[in-house]
Amino acid sequence: MFTKDPHKPGTRLFLHYGDLSSGEQLTNLIYNIRPEEIYNLGAQSHVKVSFDIPEYTGDTTGLGTTRILEAVRRSGIRTRFYQAAPLRCSAVPLPPRTKRRRFGREAPMAQRSCNSYWLTVNYRQAYDLFACNGILFNHESPRRGGTFVTRKESQERSHRSCVATRRSST
Repeated sequence: MFTKDPHKPGTRLFLHYGDLSSGEQLTNLIYNIRPEEIYNLGAQSHVKVSFDIPEYTGDTTGLGTTRILEAVRRSGIRTRFYQAAPLRCSAVPLPPRTKRRRFGREAPMAQRSCNSYWLTVNYRQAYDLFACNGILFNHESPRRGGTFVTRKESQERSHRSCVATRRSST
């Protein structure tokens, strides 16, 4: 079990709920709790949904990180901040672009995730905060919906494999 009952002795991990769209609520939460570590895993993770509701995606994924970092900075607490970030936002070089291979349009979620990545870098440098980015990769779990691109691809490959197996066994 990941978490325990907070009322039991020896409990070391506590989850607190906050709203990334409310700076005041996040500031109060961080100021009152004074956490040793903060992990921001909150973000829009579905490309199509990010196009359907781009303003909400920007508010929570992009500005949500700003709100947390500002709350940490203003509170004056010495906490460790972790921002989950996609690989495409880091300094890892992307394949070269040519006339055939142009820049693709980026989903609002990708733009906001990159914004959060660079905000974390900027706050670390400008305010001497312990703020770091971690590269997270997509997971392929049965719980992941079939509308996610990588899930569609894994389901298609699985289907092709089953069809090929049936054909070779008959």
